[in-house]
Amino acid sequence: MNRRLQVFYEKLGPFYSVFIIAILSGLIALIGYHHVQPRSYDFKVNHVSDVTILAPSTMEDSYQTQLNRQRAREAIADIYVFQEDLLEIERDRLDQFFSYVREWKNRTYTQSQLVELIKDKGPDQSIDLEQIKQYLPEASQSLSFDELSPSLQSVLAQLVFLDPPADLQALIDQLRQDNLRLLLLLDAQDLDLLQDELLQVIKDTMSQELSASQLGQELLNIRTQMAAGSLPLELQQLALNILSYSIKPTLIYSESETKRLKDEAEANVQTSYILQGQVIIQAGHVIKPTNLRQLELYGYLNRQKNSMKIWVFLGLILIHGLLLVRLFYVGFDRSDLDQKSKNLTAYAIILAGALLSIELSQWLQIHHFLYANLLVPMAVFPLLLYTKTNLKHSLLFVLVVHIFAIFVLTNNESQTLVIYVSLFYLLSSLLTVIYILWQGDIKRSFRRQRFFLYTLLGQLFLAIPIMSALSIPVNSKQVLWILASTLLSNLFGFLMWVLLEPYYDQLLSSRSPMTLNQLANLNHPLLKRLIEKAPGTYHHSMMVANLAANAVEAIGGDSLLTRVAAYYHDVGKTIHPLFFVENLSGGIESPHQMLTPQESSQVIIDHVTEGVILLQEEGLPQSIIDICQQHHGTTSTQYFYYQAKEADPTVEEADFRYPGPIPQTKEAAITMIADSMEAASRTLKHYDQTAIETLLDQIIQSKLKDGQFADCHLTADELLKVRQSIIKGIASMYHTRIEYPH
Repeated sequence: MNRRLQVFYEKLGPFYSVFIIAILSGLIALIGYHHVQPRSYDFKVNHVSDVTILAPSTMEDSYQTQLNRQRAREAIADIYVFQEDLLEIERDRLDQFFSYVREWKNRTYTQSQLVELIKDKGPDQSIDLEQIKQYLPEASQSLSFDELSPSLQSVLAQLVFLDPPADLQALIDQLRQDNLRLLLLLDAQDLDLLQDELLQVIKDTMSQELSASQLGQELLNIRTQMAAGSLPLELQQLALNILSYSIKPTLIYSESETKRLKDEAEANVQTSYILQGQVIIQAGHVIKPTNLRQLELYGYLNRQKNSMKIWVFLGLILIHGLLLVRLFYVGFDRSDLDQKSKNLTAYAIILAGALLSIELSQWLQIHHFLYANLLVPMAVFPLLLYTKTNLKHSLLFVLVVHIFAIFVLTNNESQTLVIYVSLFYLLSSLLTVIYILWQGDIKRSFRRQRFFLYTLLGQLFLAIPIMSALSIPVNSKQVLWILASTLLSNLFGFLMWVLLEPYYDQLLSSRSPMTLNQLANLNHPLLKRLIEKAPGTYHHSMMVANLAANAVEAIGGDSLLTRVAAYYHDVGKTIHPLFFVENLSGGIESPHQMLTPQESSQVIIDHVTEGVILLQEEGLPQSIIDICQQHHGTTSTQYFYYQAKEADPTVEEADFRYPGPIPQTKEAAITMIADSMEAASRTLKHYDQTAIETLLDQIIQSKLKDGQFADCHLTADELLKVRQSIIKGIASMYHTRIEYPH
């Protein structure tokens, strides 16, 4: 971390992660709240609307669909089917009726038969036998219907039709008593004439389509025709009475066919939709019931329904916060917690930056900056996070930023755009993840141009099928805007990487090139103090820096960090500069002669601890402080130890050792070797290849034997490269040509 951030972290201690999570959660809530907060509208029918509301998405209008289906059913008229068999049925019934009449007409009646008939059916018709006895024939007589008295004919006409066949009952019920009597009184010729006339009329009428509504008019027409015909007047009314029953509509209502056609019409009605972007209600227009119903569909009138979105949003923030606590805080020891806190800081910065970028683009989009949402360089954010954490955190970012981005984007007028932008963000981020997996160790070998070309081509490749899936015409102007926005997004991403990545690196890493280059400035107060108070040490530090940086570069380490750390590794000597031989001018007596070996050793050892204090006070990065603290490891000040041992053989070497720790990194170990070699090389009498190699081998072996390289993970191959580099460096310092094997 940056030194100031490191100090802040140390002050908060274990609560640092909780603090960062709380700040991040609050920022997410602040960004998204106004996008999800319930809005109140006071819409009333027949009032003028003061806002324009567009349909945010395409939605089925079930009420309108049902209404259209009902209208389609009602538009289908009832279906009537021509029943050809009705003509035959009525003709047969008429033939049966006249046969029944002839049967009674052609009978002969005796007194006993008439008495029995009257006794059987008369009481029901209020016919008293005593009243008509005088009209009965003699006991010996057998009379036809025509020969009976008129009174007896009337009684008989009333009685014989009381129990007709079932098929004739309805017809007989339609005829008056005098009609029935007239039928029985007709002679055979008139009866045949009447029957033929009726059959012909029925045939002419019922052989064609005749609806119930036409029946009345058709009977009027028949009446007119009969009046002009040859049928006697007394028979015309009788015929009309019979025809009014016998003539029926030949077009019969078909319930099944009507239902089938209505069902087909209903099925052919397309589902009604409120289309995305369709104006639901227009500012300045009168509100109609239909407008309110459509607003209700989208929940604009139901504040409680709208409030569900904010509760979901806040719930996701809470879940996200708890997840971060679990990932970055719970279940780790102190050493792990330090690294987890750094990872959390990087995650929080990138997530906050991404959401703020989306919020800015959404503000531009709302203010009519077309496709501003697509300008967010979403592919860059996972890569920035990966450089400081790992792939797991980048994948978590991809998931989380996509979820919260949906809430920020929801108040776009075009739901298609929301879906497209969401997919664009997700797939752009996943492209970066794929690139990381494909390239391997991207932290060491990142090529900006290749990455941005890869993401540009990938986004353009993905844009076309996404637009096709969302029914965006490929040959439209809209596509050109989308592709242009994609190109600009990559350009902005490239600029963001170039301009902001150094500051991001500086904030989160004590090894950032920007920080190290600033510290490499020789006008830094500590270096100016070093050159003023300890010029010999300053020169020594410059030499060590060259030796160590070149050696670290030879094994692929952080040479810039090593060089800068070497500049500052001996700043503690500015406290007591004259106690170090490189700062003594000719003729000046060493102050150590006035001290005991133990005191002298402590002064020498203190330059490390005092240097660490100076570096911390100046706010230098921890990575530099670590190298300065470890560049002597736990070695001993052997000169003063042996001097003390001559005076007192019981002294302990541990009292003459540096406090350490031993080098924890390759850079610290190489700085230790370079520091020892640069100082020891000044004691050489001859600077030939053999002398330099021998001295360096002795130093390396002594450090190995003392266990100083146990924690730095230097391999034998790397140590060999370091040896060769330092030999070349020392030789160049003393202008010695190295002998190369033939």
